[in-house]
Amino acid sequence: MNVAGFLRILLVWSVAGIACAHPLGDNSVNRLAAIEVNQDRIDVRYLLEMAEIPTLFAGQTADVNQDDVTSDLEWRAFSRNQAVQLLPQLQLTLAGAPLALRLGQTHWQIKPGNADLSVLKLTYHFSALIPPGARITDLTYADSAAPDQPGWKGVTLKAGQGVELVFSNVGQDDPTRGLTLFPTIQGALLDQTSAQASLAFAPVSVSSNTNADMEKPIAVEQSFSNRLDTRIASKAEEVPVTETIGNERPLPQEHGSNLSSFFFLGIHHIAVGWDHLAFLLGLFLLSPATRALVKVVSAFTVAHSITLTLAAMGWIYVPGAWVEPAIAATVAYAGWLSFARRKASQAVAMAFGFGLIHGLGFAGAFAETLGQTSLASAQLLDLLSFNVGIEAFQLALIGMAVPIRSWLTGHSWSFAAHRYTALGVMSFGSIWLISRTLGEWV
Repeated sequence: MNVAGFLRILLVWSVAGIACAHPLGDNSVNRLAAIEVNQDRIDVRYLLEMAEIPTLFAGQTADVNQDDVTSDLEWRAFSRNQAVQLLPQLQLTLAGAPLALRLGQTHWQIKPGNADLSVLKLTYHFSALIPPGARITDLTYADSAAPDQPGWKGVTLKAGQGVELVFSNVGQDDPTRGLTLFPTIQGALLDQTSAQASLAFAPVSVSSNTNADMEKPIAVEQSFSNRLDTRIASKAEEVPVTETIGNERPLPQEHGSNLSSFFFLGIHHIAVGWDHLAFLLGLFLLSPATRALVKVVSAFTVAHSITLTLAAMGWIYVPGAWVEPAIAATVAYAGWLSFARRKASQAVAMAFGFGLIHGLGFAGAFAETLGQTSLASAQLLDLLSFNVGIEAFQLALIGMAVPIRSWLTGHSWSFAAHRYTALGVMSFGSIWLISRTLGEWV
C-alpha cells in the first residue's frame, strides 16, 4: 500500500470514529441507581456502563487464568465480584435506621465500542426488607463508590403499589433509557449519587412468606468473592455461578490485539480532540518551511510523549481544571502568533513547552485507569502503542496539509486564507479558554 492510500485509510477511519465516538469519552464509567419502594421491600436496580479503556482493563482483571482470553465464566465471576465489592458502598436508610441491602441477580453484556474495543455493561439487582408497621417516614440513599471517577451519575426513585411518594429530590423515570442517553444540566454532566424522599405506606398485613422471594444473602456472595482468585480454567465446574446470572456471550478480549487496539484508540483520541487539532494547525501556520515544520512538530511530539508517560505512570498529576484551560490558552496563543504574522524564532522551544501541557491532556484518557493498577510491562506497551497512534495521525494530517499549502501559495488569496484560518484558531482557543475557566468557577 502506498503512502497516499494509507493516509486515505486514516482519514476515513477518523471520520468514522468521530461519528461513533463514545459520548462521554473512552475512559468514562457511567452509572444509574433506579430505586423502587414497595410495601414490604426496596429494590435497587444498579446499572454500570464502562467505556472502552475501563472495559479493556476489566477484561485483563477478569482473565484469572491469564490465558489472554476472557471466557464467559470469567466474565460471570468478574461481574459477581464487582457487585460484592460495590455493595458495602451503598447506604440505604429508612427513618434513620440502616437497611441491609442484599445482592440478587447480576447481568453482564459486552458490545462493540470504538477502535475495535468493547464496552461493558453491568446490571445489579439489590433489595432490602422494610420492617413491618412503616407509615410516613423518610428514606435516604447514598453511593460512595469512586466519587471522582469520570462519567454520568444519576439516581431515580419511584413508589410501587401501596406506597405514596410524598417528596423526592430525584426524578422517577430513567432519563438515560438504560444508559444510552446522557442528559446534562446547564451543559454539565449529572453527578448525582444520593437521594432523599418522604414516603407514606398503606397498612399491610405481614405474611409469613415475606422472605420467600428475597435474593441470596450477601454472606454467600462474599464466599464467592473470596474464591475468585482460584484458577478457573483448571476446574471451571467448581466455580459457584448461580443461574440468576445473565449469560450473553462477550466479544473476545485477547491481549494480543491490545497493541493494535490502543494504536487506533490513539488515532481516535487525536481525531476527536479539537483543541489538540487546532493547536497543531496553529503550529502548521507558524512554520512556512517544511523542514522547520518537521522540527516544530517533532518537538511537540517528544514533549507530550514525556508528560503522557509520566502521568500514566502516576509520577506526576495536574488537575484537569488546570490542564484544560491551559491547553486552550496554547491554542489561542498559537493562533494569535499566526494571525499577527510574528516570526516564531523560538517556535521549537514553544512547541516543546506547550507539548508538555498537551501531554497532560492526552493522559486524561489514560492516567485514571492506569493509576488504579500497577503499570506492568504489557501496559507500558499499550501506552506506547496509544502514543504511536497519536503520532501517526498527526503525521498523516501534516502529510496531507503540506501539498495543499503549496497549491494555495500560488493564488492571490492565499494571504487572506492564512489570516482567516489563524483568526479561527485564535478565536476557538479564546472561547475554549473562557468557557473552561468559567466552568470551574460558575
